[in-house]
Amino acid sequence: MKLHLALILFFIATSSLSLANEPNVRFRRIPKEDLKQTSHPLDPEAEAAILYQSCRRSITYNRSVGFQLRTRLHQRIKIYTQDGQSWGDFDIPYSKDAQFARFRAYTYNLEDGKEVEIRLNNRDIYTEDVSQFTNLRRFAMPGVVAGSIIDIDYEIVEPARSSFQPFIKQHTIPVDYSEYIVDIPEYFIFNRSTKGLPLIMDIQNSEYNEGETFIDSSGNSYRVTFKVSRDNYIAHNVPALRPEPFVPSMSNYQSAITYELSELHPPHSRTISFSRTWGDIVRSLMEDRNFGGQITTRIRETESFLAEITDLPEIERIEKIYYYVRDNHEWNGNYGELAQNGVRNLLSERTGNIGDINLLLLNMLKSSNIDAKPVVMSSRNNGFLNLAHPTYQQLNYLIIAIQREENMMLLDATDKNMLVGYLPLRALNLDGILIESSNSGKRIEIENPNKGSKQTIAIIQLNDDLTINCTARLTYLNHSSIVKRSQIRSHQNEEEYIKSLMDKHPSIDITSYNVEGLKDISNQVVETFEFTSNGYIEQIGDMLYISPLLLWQTDESPFKSEKREFAVFYPDAGIETYLITFQTPEGYKIESTPQPVQMILPENIGSMLYNISISDNTIQIHYRYIRNETIVSPSNYEYLRDFMIHKIEKQNERIVLRKI
Repeated sequence: MKLHLALILFFIATSSLSLANEPNVRFRRIPKEDLKQTSHPLDPEAEAAILYQSCRRSITYNRSVGFQLRTRLHQRIKIYTQDGQSWGDFDIPYSKDAQFARFRAYTYNLEDGKEVEIRLNNRDIYTEDVSQFTNLRRFAMPGVVAGSIIDIDYEIVEPARSSFQPFIKQHTIPVDYSEYIVDIPEYFIFNRSTKGLPLIMDIQNSEYNEGETFIDSSGNSYRVTFKVSRDNYIAHNVPALRPEPFVPSMSNYQSAITYELSELHPPHSRTISFSRTWGDIVRSLMEDRNFGGQITTRIRETESFLAEITDLPEIERIEKIYYYVRDNHEWNGNYGELAQNGVRNLLSERTGNIGDINLLLLNMLKSSNIDAKPVVMSSRNNGFLNLAHPTYQQLNYLIIAIQREENMMLLDATDKNMLVGYLPLRALNLDGILIESSNSGKRIEIENPNKGSKQTIAIIQLNDDLTINCTARLTYLNHSSIVKRSQIRSHQNEEEYIKSLMDKHPSIDITSYNVEGLKDISNQVVETFEFTSNGYIEQIGDMLYISPLLLWQTDESPFKSEKREFAVFYPDAGIETYLITFQTPEGYKIESTPQPVQMILPENIGSMLYNISISDNTIQIHYRYIRNETIVSPSNYEYLRDFMIHKIEKQNERIVLRKI
């Protein structure tokens, strides 16, 4: 499901503007030729396209409430394929002190040559409380099929007192026309910047005068004429930014325009500075009752537990506290560096957001005389932290850091399958701000601690009827054990998990299965199972062609692009080892086997070893794949892509037996 978090980012000013080359687009006036269109003229593979988006934002003055930010959007989306129907699902985040001044949305289809209009009903619009400051308007457009056009127009009004959310110019589908118009009174000073990949735009800047009557603190009114700056950003035929595998968030690379509020100079009033350092933000967080207040509050409910472990070594106390918090509390799915309900409510209700759970963890660690510190950051799906422009809006996550000798241990107790010292994928995002004191913070690198190993030992018996019997033992260690536990526990029971394996590999029939370590707090999970199969041997005349890696063979490389402009971010590093032994049937001799090979990537990124040994009627394959680095730079992408191609080619080479 592609949820349009970006929709709120397209801001529209209320003043009128006539632009050269602007399409003549009116809301609810859909050209029939657009409805008839079956594919995008410049991108035939596109599942959908944004035909038009007009985004205007203005700051205006209201005598009752002061300066207001008015946001208006008109967006028209064409759906081409069944996969593109997910572009009819919307999530619009907005601040809790904002109001929708207008909201209209329609779906258009062509039925028997006639246009059919379907209105979004108000009862199908849902509001969700996602954080202390943000609500979410969620809805799915009615009647969306391949060929539909969606037309949406809305306006949001809210206090003008913060930076603008980035305006996203580029999406994962093509954009035919996009305009972004910003009107700012001279009293507001913004720092403008761009981020993401470069994009060709027509940028126009102008000024005009505006008059308004202001009322001072004494109730006196006066007329003021002031300048308004207008920025126009126009783009035509913006190509789709295709999603790539192993990317934290495509928003890191989408072309975007940012406005950071620096100062406010209201008439006849003192200047207000909005410029922030990370120290300012740290100070504010530590003074906030939903952050610093949660760290220092006394929690009587945990005192008896902490008393029981007080004499244990530090590392054992860390582990005991971590598993106490992890096992007794559920993450409710909400992000946030601040506590949503507070640690006291968390203890009674057993559920909370990221801030609730990890602030409880921090409180208990400190109460056990462990020098633990909070790290505020941006989650993986929220984009990289912009260290050069400190803002509260970037932060939505919290983990805990403990300096131990030369290494820093990072903790996150919000994942039931996570072991102490490892991090869930959502918490892996390059940088964080380590809070060292009540007014001091520093940048730290969130080094990926997730390293593991998987060892597969399999004995294969080839039968006369060209079927095989396999006995396999798979051992998962460290982070690999976490991944395997998560996979198995995501199913209702063991039978459902076994069925999923056979659905994934239709040619195997699992006849016995056992798993050890599933419920343990340990770094090891062991699977043993037996299966039969008729899918890995092909007979052509007197020859048998055997796929030696069986179901563990990789069929396709994830890296399709010839070149890549951004790094590869793997979720973990580690070693995969396979020892597979074949017993050949009587009446056959070995005709050929794959040649041994060793491949090594530059800068110690990774390597592969493939070796085969033969003894009488026994063939043993030793295959090892090592991934040392979790981040691969774009300069090494072509090496990685070629490595994966050769790795898969080697895996697909077959053992050949000849009938005697």
